[in-house]
Amino acid sequence: MHGLEHLTSPRLRYDRLQPADADDVFAVYGDRATWRHLPSGRFGDRERALLLVERSTRTWDKAGLGEWGVRATVDLGPVQAGSFLGTVGMTWMELGDGLAAWNLGYRFSPVSWGRGVATEAARTALDATRALGSDDPVTARALTANPASIRVLDRVGLTLAWRGATATPDGSDHPDPASLPATVRHERVVYADRPLSPALLNAIVALG
Repeated sequence: MHGLEHLTSPRLRYDRLQPADADDVFAVYGDRATWRHLPSGRFGDRERALLLVERSTRTWDKAGLGEWGVRATVDLGPVQAGSFLGTVGMTWMELGDGLAAWNLGYRFSPVSWGRGVATEAARTALDATRALGSDDPVTARALTANPASIRVLDRVGLTLAWRGATATPDGSDHPDPASLPATVRHERVVYADRPLSPALLNAIVALG
């Protein structure tokens, strides 16, 4: 398992996220530009970054994968080798009734956009899941207003499993609108590396 905590790809290095990374994580997740499609998701303080690290630690310890901090190993235009670029992760989700899946996620500093970083990182995360030998499907969720993120999912070979929204803009079709994640009020997509059972797909859609 240790071998999956530290990985490399042609231009990037991946290290299991640690509390010492919190400032770097906050710099990316607190940047308004990285949340332009969902402003309410922006991290307002460093504590949110530490909570992300804690969540990652739980899934690393329980399932063998989690979030990696991603750094450049070569200069990428204005980005110098060694720079922290963002995170990519495979979070294991227990969804009840014996259902489970991996969630592929990524978020990178705007200075790295347009350089294929997210695609390279997502492929590396997928390869790590295969190396782990997990039988659970890999899924990913994105807002349709964020076509760049969706292009990454297409490029790494995931396929569209669902597109839509599960609440009206004010959440009035839900018994507890205040409990809904902000994403459910937006059109979004679910991608997967294989066909999903209706029960599993419904559980993932419900996550927002």
